[in-house]
Amino acid sequence: MSSKATIDRNEWQRLSSLLDEGLSLAADGRARWLDKLRAAEPVLADKLASMLGSAITELDTATAQRPAEFTAPAGKLLGDFDRHLARALVEPDLTGMTLGAWQLEAKIGAGGMGQVWSARRVDGRYQAQAAIKLLRGDVAGAGLTARFARERTVLARLNHPAIARLLDAGAAEGQAYLVLELVPGRSLSAHVRANVPGVAGRVELLLAIAKAVEHAHGQLIVHRDLKPSNVIVTPAGEPKLLDFGIAALTDSERDAAGDGELTRKTGRGLTLGYAAPEQVTGAPIGTAADVFSLGVMLYELLSGELPFGGRHLARAAAERALLQDAPQELHELALSPEPPGTSGDATTSGERSGPGRPADPERAFGDLEAVVMKALRKDPVQRYGSVRELIDDLERWLRRRPVSMRRGDWRHNLALCFERHRWLALGGAGVVVTLIAGLATAL
Repeated sequence: MSSKATIDRNEWQRLSSLLDEGLSLAADGRARWLDKLRAAEPVLADKLASMLGSAITELDTATAQRPAEFTAPAGKLLGDFDRHLARALVEPDLTGMTLGAWQLEAKIGAGGMGQVWSARRVDGRYQAQAAIKLLRGDVAGAGLTARFARERTVLARLNHPAIARLLDAGAAEGQAYLVLELVPGRSLSAHVRANVPGVAGRVELLLAIAKAVEHAHGQLIVHRDLKPSNVIVTPAGEPKLLDFGIAALTDSERDAAGDGELTRKTGRGLTLGYAAPEQVTGAPIGTAADVFSLGVMLYELLSGELPFGGRHLARAAAERALLQDAPQELHELALSPEPPGTSGDATTSGERSGPGRPADPERAFGDLEAVVMKALRKDPVQRYGSVRELIDDLERWLRRRPVSMRRGDWRHNLALCFERHRWLALGGAGVVVTLIAGLATAL
């Protein structure tokens, strides 16, 4: 396409996010969305309109040539986005690029904030491996390195076994980058789908993640982008939380640059499916935002689905659901058929998404469902007052003790007591029955 030569790496990284959003919209909605963008950034909107036309043409051609059984449903363009965008824009190969003391070796992922590469240290001081996050040009402002230097002592206090360390940050050849601990393993969803079929095991994983978040909150650091792709589970089954402090660093840098409302809502540094309502409305963000995101992750682990709409909703519909709709109750969701592609089945694009439903979904009913719904309340004041309160309730559930919302129900508490001491209760009942039978015989 004709715009190839005029798009550099940083511009491509921003346009990719916008193109992702545009391709998910219907034709009429896409036109209105472009008009709104053009009012704020006319040059960017013109380039995006050209790219949208080319990408949709390529998708239509590919769909026409594809066998019927592999054709996505109408409107589901997003599944083919990465493949066709790569062909349209020819992303540069950065293998071997040197950033400070590190040399890029292989691309291992990409997301809303940029690409992630494995790298090795090449300055000769010592041998080491790391993960390098290349920030999109629109995410990282010119003052990122200076800001990181000011906050490095704060981030260095994140010393927790379930948090991957942020080692360094810098800028080279016009590219802002972050150096993180390289964690082997798989994403939380992939690990759970393959290895953790039961509700209790999934709750234990979420507990380990929540304790890492609690540690960070104790250091006055809010993650603001908690999601399964930011959790790597090691081969030993231990979760490691990534990207702590990065959202705060880049968001503050964008604030200093004077980004407007439209820019904030294009998905930069924000994963809408796991974001709290206040992150969308622009209200002040505190620890309650992380509590909400943990609630979304727990809901997904217990049901295999997101609480507010599907995974491929257009952004406007997803925001509306987050701000207005109540999540479907878990006991109702368990009775409905599971959507394709969430339980380990391949989706129309050949990929798998989500952790899938647990093998024993009924264990999530009752107390655990009450815990999830409290964490997902739209008003931050009505959620758990801290991550510690959420942790306490999850630990009570694992020990078969009443959670905080249901302590006043004596019948429920008695049932849990019987469940905790089942064999003792059964033995006592057997003794009573034997005594009654002996007394009856004697009489």
